Amino acid sequence: MKITRIIAFSVIFAVLFSSYTAFAKESHFHTFDSETTEPTCTQDGKITYTCIECGYSYEEVLPANGHTFVTYNTKSTYFSEGVSGKVVCKDCGLVLNSGDEIAKKTLKTPKIKKIKTVDIDAVKITWKKVKNADGYYVYRKKGKSFKKIATVENNKYKDSGLAIGKKYKYKVKAYIKDDGKTATGKTDAKVYKISVNACKKYEIDRNHYAFPIANREKVNVSSLYGWRWGSFHAGVDLSAHTGEDIVAWKDGYVCKSGYHSSWGNYIMIYHGKINGKDVYSGYAHLSRRSVKKGQKIVQGQKIGDAGNTGRSYGTHLHFEIYYGGKSAKKPPRVKSADRINPVYFIGLKNHKGIQSVK
Repeated sequence: MKITRIIAFSVIFAVLFSSYTAFAKESHFHTFDSETTEPTCTQDGKITYTCIECGYSYEEVLPANGHTFVTYNTKSTYFSEGVSGKVVCKDCGLVLNSGDEIAKKTLKTPKIKKIKTVDIDAVKITWKKVKNADGYYVYRKKGKSFKKIATVENNKYKDSGLAIGKKYKYKVKAYIKDDGKTATGKTDAKVYKISVNACKKYEIDRNHYAFPIANREKVNVSSLYGWRWGSFHAGVDLSAHTGEDIVAWKDGYVCKSGYHSSWGNYIMIYHGKINGKDVYSGYAHLSRRSVKKGQKIVQGQKIGDAGNTGRSYGTHLHFEIYYGGKSAKKPPRVKSADRINPVYFIGLKNHKGIQSVK
């Protein structure tokens, strides 16, 4: 009887202790950590909460999003084809409608419309715009090949720093850029040429000049402009010592620098326009030439040394001024009609007295 009581008491104690322990576990404050599985268009996601102390956990369902369809119209590029009306889920990429393909871009050859002289040493090049082109490459021939000289976005370009009387060749390519890549159209089969001659915009002041011999105080006029010994003398001869500095009468560009049987070492300078006509000056019988064809010259700059070369009978400078006339572009073989009396424009006296410069 006594043993039975002891056993019954033990069972009751065990039951009470277990109940207390379970109650203690259920009654503490959980500290949850969560882990999330994101939902997709077709699958549910969930958030799992777990107590970091007792391991108790439960889940919360995140419903599937469902497809979100959008319609894309992608432009065609030079490198890939575009599509029109393509329906795609923007989340998972599921294609509902592949759409219609658009042909990729193409680049035609730019056709140069015009090349014209716009300044003493510059030309303006224009060409037809090319559909889809992002810009253009301009090429100028150098030696046997063409060299790229410019990249432009519009359909015109001004090339400057050119030599007078020289012919230049150009061509243009269209280009397009996409994703860091560059593609160009075919090279223009036609080569465009331009001869840089006269300037239409470059004007000079005829009221200011430099005497063509630097030390003018020691200069004497040995022969004037006009008929002489049965022929027409189209310039003025100015006496000088061998090696004296010969200087440019006005600003301009050297269009000729060479040797002629009559003129000896000579230089021709183009000065722009006066009253709409081209003006040149010529310097003959030099012992040495200091400038080259195409070189830009400023008024008073040394261009050579006085001498006695060619058909000459003593050291002097034969100086001429050309006013208009197409033949003036091929000196020294020019017509007398193209030349004017230089004494009117360098402040000298002749048999008619002092000539004013106006």
